[in-house]
Order: sequence, then structure tokens, then C-alpha cells
Amino acid sequence: MSLWNRLANKTWNRVERGCAPVAQVLAIYPLYLAGLWHMLQRSDRHLYIDPLFGFSQLLVTCWIIASGVLLLIIGLVLRTRRPDSLFYQYVGALFFALSLVWAGYVTGSQSLATGVVLIGAALAGYIALERRVIFVGVVVSFVLILLMNIGANTGFIPYAPLLVTPFSAETRMMWMHIQLFLAAPHMLMYFVVIGLMVHFWRKREQAITRLSLTDALTGLHNRRSILEHAGKELARSGRHDKPVAMAVIDLDNFKQINDRWGHAGGDRVLKAAARCLRQNIRQCDVIGRFGGEEFLVLLPDSTSDDATTQMERCRVALEQLQVYADTGERIVVTGSFGVACNADNRTLDLETLVSAADQALYEAKSQGRNRIALADTTSLSPHVPRHHPPVRKRKRQPQLIWLFNQLVRGGSVWTPVRKTSLILFIGCSQLLFYSFWTLMLLTSEARHDIVNVDFVLYILPFCSLVVTGMIALASYGFLVNRHNP
Repeated sequence: MSLWNRLANKTWNRVERGCAPVAQVLAIYPLYLAGLWHMLQRSDRHLYIDPLFGFSQLLVTCWIIASGVLLLIIGLVLRTRRPDSLFYQYVGALFFALSLVWAGYVTGSQSLATGVVLIGAALAGYIALERRVIFVGVVVSFVLILLMNIGANTGFIPYAPLLVTPFSAETRMMWMHIQLFLAAPHMLMYFVVIGLMVHFWRKREQAITRLSLTDALTGLHNRRSILEHAGKELARSGRHDKPVAMAVIDLDNFKQINDRWGHAGGDRVLKAAARCLRQNIRQCDVIGRFGGEEFLVLLPDSTSDDATTQMERCRVALEQLQVYADTGERIVVTGSFGVACNADNRTLDLETLVSAADQALYEAKSQGRNRIALADTTSLSPHVPRHHPPVRKRKRQPQLIWLFNQLVRGGSVWTPVRKTSLILFIGCSQLLFYSFWTLMLLTSEARHDIVNVDFVLYILPFCSLVVTGMIALASYGFLVNRHNP
């Protein structure tokens, strides 16, 4: 198994999850240390950074790395002694938040790197850590950055004291390179963390789906799964005018087997019988555990004669099955088979066909067991469901209230259409927010010093069209998915 799969499939305890932000700081800050050392060695360093503040930052960075190593060692000790400690998760999240807030102060709290860290850390944290832990970390980070911005605007503290304000095209390009260097490691880390968690969720979802459709003892389809397959096969039979047969199999004298050799012997017989039946049917056939010692076999494209021939092979194989108890005594295993086919009556539904096979099974048992009985389906009629009074439809909620309930309460399953619509809805909300603040800037007297007025007036109509289109697509997606999920 690859390292990625090992990490994604591992069940992480609270302390190990708390080690993740500490490890991320230890992975990123040495890069910052190397980058700062490189800038301090340049002969033109005074054009880009403050050398005196830069040398002091070397000590601060080394102290942060040493603190991270100490915290990581403590976490590695606690993960075996106190694996459910939530306090360590708080410590790890706050260490990550404070170290990155300091980096934001040094390089600019309104820079690209700070924005990437705030958004990415919150997203990855809500996925990987406890919700209350990451909530505390996010609140602390936002409050500190807000205070830094207020202090910088009032002149109480300097803004981005490490970096020199760019005054030429070359220094502006270097400023952009520095911001990209600061943001890139975080973006890579967030992609890895989110990718691991999504991979873990998909594996868990597949495992849950497999468990919900599989019988735990025999490994066959469970009752719900085999009936679902049977319903689909009957529908295909009606579309293509091809016969389908099914057989209900009951192991003979299974109660006596349980009474004589215990439930361990009974489980051994069930597993051996399931393996034997699965090996003696065709690849296109489907078998499932119908309940207790009963099995249901679905035989597509099979007439009554074909199904009887197939089940005779299974009956002989069961009769020759070698199953031994713990005492070494052989347990005799036989089965009774009830077969039903819709070749002569294509109007039969699933319930009627299963009932016919079940009645044939009782007939086989009454005739002495260890034999096959074929049901006569020519005179059967489809099952007519009982009439129920009409259910009063609930009044539909307005679309926005319904969307709010879906987001807050968890609603129903989020289909791809609904996910896409939500992304469009969030995107147009952000565009509206940016457009609003751009219009506010255009109304200020200093607009020519802040923004390119001609470009903004040119781009605003285009943004309006994009927002209108996104709102229309999002509304259409939610409406279609609501009525036809």
C-alpha cells in the first residue's frame, strides 16, 4: 500500500490530528528561514527587505521552529498515552494560528499569502480538526489580524516591517515573487490535507455502501440488495422480452444442525453453502442471503428448464459438500429448491414471482426435502397493492428558505447538480460583494488615486452579466434538482 493510501486509510485520533498543524508549521517555516537567509545574503537586499529587522526575524523563526519541534515531541508521546486529549488539539491549532499571524504581520496582513492562509487554514481545519477547536483558532486569527490592520492604519505599528515598499517595476516584481513564495507552501499543504480527507471520506462511503448491501457472514448480497437486483432484472426482462427465473433455496434440517453442533457449526455450514452455491452458478447469475438459512438466486435469460438444470447442479454440489464439526464429524448438508420463471407470464411482478418460488420451496420440503420443485406461473396474476388514502402534500417552502434549511440542517443528499448550483450561488455572492465595494470606491473623492476608473467602468457591465447568468443557473439547478433529484 502506498504512503498516500496508508495516510488516507488511517484512523487518526485527536492528538494525531492536533499534530497536523504543528507538523505543517515545521514543514513551512524552514522554507521561510532559507528564503530569508537567501535574501539577507544578497548585495541589493536593502531594496527589498529591512536588513536589521530581517536578522531579528532569523531568531524569531528559529524560536518558532524549536517550539514546534517540542510540541510535536509532546504530541507523539501523548498519542499513545492520552490519544483522546482535546487540549492538545487546541494547543496545536493556536500554535499554528499565532505563528502564521506573526508571519502575516511581518509580510503584510492584507497580502496574498495572509489571505491564502486564513481561507485555506479554516477550510482544511474544519475538515481535519474538531469544529470547536478550529473555531477558536479562526476567531483568534481574525481578531489579531483586525487589530493589526487597525494599528497599521492609525500608525501605531508599521505595516509589513520586513518588506520595503516597492518603488519600481523590478521591486514590484520581487514583491510579487516574495508573496508567491510565502503562499505556495500553504496552498500545497492544503491541497494535500483536503485530498487526504476526501479520499478517506470516499473510502468510508464505499465501505458503508458495501456493508449495507452485503451479508456479513456469507459475503453474499443481503436481502435488500438481492431484491434490488431482482427488480432491475425484471424491468430489463420486460423491456427486452427475455425470461428471468429465480430460485429460493433452504438448507434442510438447519435447526437440528444448530442444536447439535451449536451456532459455530451452523455458521460454518452457512459459509460453506454460500461458497458452494456461488461457485456453481453462472457469472451472470446473482445470489444473495434471503434470510436465516435461505438463499435467493437470480437467473437472467433463463427458462424453467434452464433454471432447473442450474439448480440441480447446485443441489448435487451441496449434497457432496464436505463440512466438518470441531469434533471431526462430517455435517451432512442438503437443500430444497423452489424455482419460478416468468417465461410463460411476463406480467408477473417481483413480489408475485418471489412468492411463487417460495410456495414451490414449501412443496419441495413437503415431498421429502433435498429436491427441486418448479412453480406453475401461467395462472398467476400480478400483485395488486392495497389502496391507501392519498397523502396530503406539504406546502412547499420558498426557495431561499428551503435553501437555508438545506445548508443549516443538512437537508437531503447533495447531488452533483445541487453542489454545482451551490458553488455558482457562492460565486455570484462574492462577485456582488466585490461589485458593491467597487461602486463605493467610485463614489469617493479619491477614486482616481485608488482604482483605475476607466477599467472599472468597462468591467462592471461584464460583471453584471456574469452575476445574472450565475444566479439564473444556480436557481435553475436548485429548482430542477428539487423537483427531479
